[in-house]
Amino acid sequence: MTQAKTEWKYKKRKSLESRKVESQEIFQLYPKSVPVILEKAPNGRLPTAQKEKYLVPRSLTVADFLLMVQKNVLLHDDTSLYLIAGQEKVLSPR
Repeated sequence: MTQAKTEWKYKKRKSLESRKVESQEIFQLYPKSVPVILEKAPNGRLPTAQKEKYLVPRSLTVADFLLMVQKNVLLHDDTSLYLIAGQEKVLSPR
C-alpha cells in the first residue's frame, strides 16, 4: 500500500532555494539555534498554531519543544501531538 504524499503549505509558498537561503541566514545569525517550521497536517484536527516559525535552541529537547508547541496551539493535556521531520520521521519525546 502506497502512502499519499503530504502537501505542505509552507513549501508551496516558498521555493526550496529561498528556504535554503533563509535558513543559512538564520544559522549565521543564531548558530546555537535551529529554525523550525511548524505546520498542521492538511487532515489534522488540531487548531492552527499562533505562529509557524520557531527559533529553537539546540539544547532544547523534543519533549520540551512539544510542551512549547502545546502551549502555543492551546492543546488540552489529553490531546496527542506528533512532530514529523524530514521524510516523514515521527519525533518522539524520549
